[in-house]
Amino acid sequence: MNSWLRLLRLPHLAAQAGIDRDINASIRLNFLYAASKSGLLRQMRQWKERSELQPQLETLDAMLDVGVALGELKRQGNRYRISGKRALALSGPIFQHGPARAITLLEKAR
Repeated sequence: MNSWLRLLRLPHLAAQAGIDRDINASIRLNFLYAASKSGLLRQMRQWKERSELQPQLETLDAMLDVGVALGELKRQGNRYRISGKRALALSGPIFQHGPARAITLLEKAR
């Protein structure tokens, strides 16, 4: 209880909460951009083993971890699939021949 009282007394609490939301949004945009541009999202509409995902990037484990932490991906053992609405939209048939439109929108948002 004492820690909650200390938290409420912090100066600019609302601003700090806003900054936290902005940081999370920035991380989400960067994840969606990288996962879309690499082709990762197109592969993950169904459950996939980590070893089935292409290309096998050095950063693949980190990308999967970030996607799970953001709620854009689900993990079940060593299998992953899309669970977030944004990631699902970017993996859809409209982007099957390359996510150029989505990437353009994501680049403008950066």
